[in-house]
Amino acid sequence: MTGRAKASADPRLSSGPFGDLMSRMRACKVARTCSSLTSRSYYFEPNPFTAEEWQESGVYFGKIDERVVFVCESPGPQFRSVNDARPSRCWAKSRQDERFRQARESHGFTNCYITNVVKCGVRAGGRHTDDELASCRPFLAEELELLHPLVVVGMGQNAYRTLRDDVLPLVNSPPVCFQMTHYSARGDIRSRWEREFAELKRLLGYLKPRSVW
Repeated sequence: MTGRAKASADPRLSSGPFGDLMSRMRACKVARTCSSLTSRSYYFEPNPFTAEEWQESGVYFGKIDERVVFVCESPGPQFRSVNDARPSRCWAKSRQDERFRQARESHGFTNCYITNVVKCGVRAGGRHTDDELASCRPFLAEELELLHPLVVVGMGQNAYRTLRDDVLPLVNSPPVCFQMTHYSARGDIRSRWEREFAELKRLLGYLKPRSVW
């Protein structure tokens, strides 16, 4: 795993590179870089503006598991004005989100970093626009550069393909790319997750161990 000895940046610190990254994401949003822009607020968890809320809950991000980053498609539906600086979680407490949280907890991935392929756009016809994907691609690549995970998990086919084809080629010493079933999929999703989490654990067993902050 050449290039992974470098210490990872802590996404909970507003004074560090993640605070700067968040500011640039928000500036892109305020500038309405994408014509399909919506009013969603924040883009990854944990982040410098919501970490305290997670830690106070006693559930999330008292420490961060550095092994795996989960990449979804869009932030949760926290609708606010583009100029509203109040913190809001990117991960909404919907039934689907709660099911995914419970699955991560039961398989030992409670405190992994979660982010999105697109930071503030809404899907049209099941996929994000090319402009949204292109605008957010450098942000996601930078997140992975800062975190140095062993494995990046694309939640669903769209997120996985974007990671594999467009984002990881921008990352020095990229992590292994792994696909899991999207939490909105129909059918017996729990059985699929059982198989996929088991495969993810086997994959991690072959890779160099990482610490947990």
